[in-house]
Amino acid sequence: MLRASRLLHGALLTGAVLLALSLQANAQIYSRVDLEAEAVRLRNAVFRIYSIGIKPSLTEEEVRAASDFEFSFPFPTPDDPLMDSAATTDGRTMIMPVMSLKALEDLATAYAWLQVNNYNHSAIDLYFTMLRYRDRADFPDGRFPRLLEALGVPPDAYKTDKRVDELSLSLRNEAFAFIIAHELAHIIYRHKPINAISAEQARADEREADAFALDIMLRTNTPPLGAFLFFQAQIYNLLHPVEFGNTQEEKASVLLQMTHPLSLDRVREMIEFVEGPFARARPEETEIWSGIGSDMRQILPLMEDKDLAACVIKLAREASPDSLKPRRTVETEAMLKICRQNQ
Repeated sequence: MLRASRLLHGALLTGAVLLALSLQANAQIYSRVDLEAEAVRLRNAVFRIYSIGIKPSLTEEEVRAASDFEFSFPFPTPDDPLMDSAATTDGRTMIMPVMSLKALEDLATAYAWLQVNNYNHSAIDLYFTMLRYRDRADFPDGRFPRLLEALGVPPDAYKTDKRVDELSLSLRNEAFAFIIAHELAHIIYRHKPINAISAEQARADEREADAFALDIMLRTNTPPLGAFLFFQAQIYNLLHPVEFGNTQEEKASVLLQMTHPLSLDRVREMIEFVEGPFARARPEETEIWSGIGSDMRQILPLMEDKDLAACVIKLAREASPDSLKPRRTVETEAMLKICRQNQ
């Protein structure tokens, strides 16, 4: 795990998330046949992470509270979000959609391949933004491409480069572990359904579930880098400030309707966890994890940059899908310059 963390240390700035947008992609990206071919492998990965990694770390009280739940791995319907997970309100089922697991695995692979080959990660942000603002007809063969296909990541990237295999597997497993632990918290704490509580209480429940998941990461000595990647992906499910209304009242209205905490707030809490409890628990690695936390913190201004968000939206609407292919540098100022020239 330490080797994987060193690969990322000092490089997080080049992979900064550039905006936070609602993600409208759905099951049209993955065919049912393709998901059926991956389902058993992904289910087994979830079972192993929970039974070998998470469950042994639970207290007796937590084990009793979660004793009745079982996993469910549904295939998608056409309107399902690309990345999603849930726990039923009766505390008996943790829903881990096969499409979501596959999409997150592809995200980890894409990030790892770009990182190892010194490519810029901004194409990942542009890809998800294109999924929201473009039609299928804008892409080759009239369909939304998979992330790896769109970014030019070789389908066997993890087989041909051990570094990609190691980093992508670490990120995927860490992300899976965080999601499982987060949903497990909803089961253990018996959180009420969203439609039965206020938006404020729903956000409090989500923060409690995040805190529990991070505690599990600490108990199991699991680096939170994959969880951070999951947070990055989840940012696309929320409106960026550039999409809010111009008045404070409009912005407050949008925020009030959100049942989950703003992803930027959750990213801040993740950074505080990395810089604080996680780094302190590893005296021999404190400098490394403090550095990673510092790199993560410098990403926040980019996430909140309205001009940059508007620029990426413009590029997503107008740029050719070929612009997603890997490149060494896509500097923030260069992107803004392109947008200004095209205004």
